Amino acid sequence: MPRGLDPNAGEGVAPQGLKGLLVRFGLRFADDREEEQFFAGYIARDLTFTRYMLLLGGGLFIIYILWDRMIDPVGAETTMWIRILFLTPAVWLAALLLYFPWAPKYVEQINCAISSLSTAIVCLICAMLDGGMNIISGGLSLVIVFVFSLLIMRVPWYLLFCLATMTSYYVAQGFATNYLPGIPLINTITLTTAMFLGGVTLVAREKSARREFRAHHRIEELLHSMLPADIVRRIQSGETQIADLHSKVSIVFSDLVGFTRLSREVSASRLVEILNRLFSEFDRAADQYGMHKIKTIGDAYMAVGGVIGNGSGKEPALCAAEFACAMHGITERVSRELDVPLQVRVGLHVGPVIAGVIGTSRPAFDCWGEAVNLASRLETASQPGAVLMSESAYQLLRDAFPIEQPGTVQLKGIGEANVYLLRLGNTLLRLGDAPSGIRR
Repeated sequence: MPRGLDPNAGEGVAPQGLKGLLVRFGLRFADDREEEQFFAGYIARDLTFTRYMLLLGGGLFIIYILWDRMIDPVGAETTMWIRILFLTPAVWLAALLLYFPWAPKYVEQINCAISSLSTAIVCLICAMLDGGMNIISGGLSLVIVFVFSLLIMRVPWYLLFCLATMTSYYVAQGFATNYLPGIPLINTITLTTAMFLGGVTLVAREKSARREFRAHHRIEELLHSMLPADIVRRIQSGETQIADLHSKVSIVFSDLVGFTRLSREVSASRLVEILNRLFSEFDRAADQYGMHKIKTIGDAYMAVGGVIGNGSGKEPALCAAEFACAMHGITERVSRELDVPLQVRVGLHVGPVIAGVIGTSRPAFDCWGEAVNLASRLETASQPGAVLMSESAYQLLRDAFPIEQPGTVQLKGIGEANVYLLRLGNTLLRLGDAPSGIRR
């Protein structure tokens, strides 16, 4: 997942200099990583288009040999070869460079360099033609429009291009002799106007692209908050029906003991504050132990392991057991800090489930099957401060945790089942502390 898209995110210090100015005007993100992501999406995505435009531009420079001949037929004999041997090959070479694997990283530098070189050569050609400086603003304006409209760069690179273009023009103007009075001023006004109008267009285009980028990533962040990353990728690739059978999934169900009574004693805002604090810490613990939260229903919390890769290579059942123990520790600590009498009881089971996405307006990733029902029943049969697990979970965890078998329990809709108690911290639940309803 990308980082949060706060425009002021980053180092906690307001950017200074040109970077700070660009951030202020919405032409750069303060967060360097976010700016890199925007570059990859805004610049590199149009790489193929940029190649084609450079090939087209190189061809147009040859066609404008006719333009030279109309101005100065004699001088055009020389400028023709400058176009054929230098200008067009340079532009086509830039297009060729964009086919290399490293090109996306340097596309702005290549675009800026070849654009600046092109205007410099156009200035040279106009200085060589008799009367060329009288119409140079038209030729340079065409190049400026081409660059501003068809070659994608961020604002600083356009500014560098404009500076290089005006420098080339004034150098050419200084060497040229045959031009009408007032032409330097007219050319300056024309070129400045072309750059200003092109600049307004590109600023509006880039700011719009940045808003679109941020909106897209907010939507993506929202999707990632609701769905696993693998599922998001499958949806974005075009899958419309996502359902998978998983043969060995570790399921954790928990329920807060004392919450119903607490809801009658505190205000609504206080109640939500307590629940949000607990579940937010459960969420962080789930991420830490490689579990995926499926849903919350009231004060109940469900998470699974083994449906989505946890990245650590750990046995999902082990992750689930560690997460279950963490839930007890979190509840005990938060209850103490907020001075509320809450405990948690947990059920843990390992078995096959069907996992998939349902819904369109608010898609949700969920799991179904008898294994889910069994984990829920184990939570119901458990007691405050206990983790009650099934036979299948016990077989996977018996060598990793001190576990004791208190007996069997009658589970609603399932029947009689062997159940086991898991050590919490340094405490092992003894047979005499077994949850009620369990027969030893």
